[in-house]
Amino acid sequence: SYGPSAFPNQTWDSSNYWVDVVFNPNTPFTPSPTPQGTTSPTSTPTAAPSSTPAPTQPSLSGASLWNMAITPAMITVNDPNPVELGVKFRAGTDGFISGIRFYKGPLNTGNHIGNLWDSNGALLASAAFQGETASGWQTVAFVNPVPVTANTVYIASYHTDAGYFSMTQPYFNVGYSNAPLYA
Repeated sequence: SYGPSAFPNQTWDSSNYWVDVVFNPNTPFTPSPTPQGTTSPTSTPTAAPSSTPAPTQPSLSGASLWNMAITPAMITVNDPNPVELGVKFRAGTDGFISGIRFYKGPLNTGNHIGNLWDSNGALLASAAFQGETASGWQTVAFVNPVPVTANTVYIASYHTDAGYFSMTQPYFNVGYSNAPLYA
């Protein structure tokens, strides 16, 4: 959906815009911000600390459609327009959506908002991405995980005010599954 943030209700050429969810069956996962590039109390640092703090993204665990090693065929689509991009999905079991992920190319700068919608376009949760890296998978946590019902369709999306999103097309010629999630 081009323009301001709005329910994404159109498709184009079976495209995958690389939007994902963090799903936890039965019990909500409470996210906590974790600075990237930090070490745990038991690890040994391998480099001197930088004077510039590392970007911070929430630390979320749970099931997702795609693993963090997967990258889009087109890292940057040459389209500078504000747009809401999403994925229609369902979970095979009841559970909770703790956050939204999306793949970011280096030109997709600006503000990003993650949204979770029901299939009729009602907004269930929204959160602004913070501490993004220059490119790669970005994650935002919802303040309160959203309960989802098994085999019910939802839409996860993000809005970019800068455009230049990532995409693979065609991708969804058939459904995609990474149980317990299906797109």
